[in-house]
Amino acid sequence: MGAPAPSETERQLSNDDRTVRDQLEQDLATLRRQRKTMSDEEYYGQLEGIMRKIAAIYGRSPR
Repeated sequence: MGAPAPSETERQLSNDDRTVRDQLEQDLATLRRQRKTMSDEEYYGQLEGIMRKIAAIYGRSPR
């Protein structure tokens, strides 16, 4: 079986937004791996920044 069909929201993202979103998700995975070496303030500050950028991408997509 292949990958599941993309959602309506996924199909509405531009290629550029999808590329940026994919990089942000990679950044999020890296941040999670580094969690144990960071203070709560540093971790949650970086987490918030990444999540805000992801939210902005989805907020731009047409509905």
